[in-house]
Amino acid sequence: MGISRMMAQQVQQSEEAMQTLVNSSRTILDASEEFKSMSGTIQLGRKLITKYNRRELTDKLLIFLALALFLATVLYIVKKRLFPFL
Repeated sequence: MGISRMMAQQVQQSEEAMQTLVNSSRTILDASEEFKSMSGTIQLGRKLITKYNRRELTDKLLIFLALALFLATVLYIVKKRLFPFL
């Protein structure tokens, strides 16, 4: 009778352990799917940041060229007004 009770307890513990493993596996699969989803979002963010960095470089170059053109125009006007004979 004692052996029967011990076997029943062992079976009960095994069932609880199995249920715990099933729940843990489900949680791990859910986390894995969420990480896959986040991975796609992170890759999209990386692409956007790279794109905006390129645009920032282009904007800086355009601002520099516009400033150079403005300064060249100002220098041309000053030269024509101060030295009209040149």
